[in-house]
Amino acid sequence: MNTNCLQGVMCPKCGNTGIIHEFDHPAFYVTFETVTEASAEVGESARSGWWEPGGWLLEGADNKPPEPAYLFDLDDVDDDDHEDLDEAIVEWALALLKREGAMHPNCEPSGDARWWGTEGHEVLDVATGETIRKSFHFHGFSERLWRRVNARMAKED
Repeated sequence: MNTNCLQGVMCPKCGNTGIIHEFDHPAFYVTFETVTEASAEVGESARSGWWEPGGWLLEGADNKPPEPAYLFDLDDVDDDDHEDLDEAIVEWALALLKREGAMHPNCEPSGDARWWGTEGHEVLDVATGETIRKSFHFHGFSERLWRRVNARMAKED
């Protein structure tokens, strides 16, 4: 593969240059599993799948939605609030993970985590009696940025 083809890309909005992968919009895909009294007795989840934008549940591991549940939007960034775009992305990710109760990394050390889950911070669906656990999977983050998010999550836990 000719790596020279991957360089020289420029963002027309901010003027940054780099490789194509660095221009993915940071986002989170979200998986879920629900537990009921009956499923807990047998040690299984009642349902599992993907959390779609808007909060819709798509059951089944093969039903990954075409769009992430949460997508960083550059138009929501106030230049006066952040020293640079990387900081804005990290702050957005931290705020989202904390707001949703995603405080548990998928591995230790947490610096290597590829997703954060709500285990211990589940939400009870009063209508169905199900407890919902969600896992927030990094998508479109450069390695540098997801490691910065992980470091801050570990420090602030």
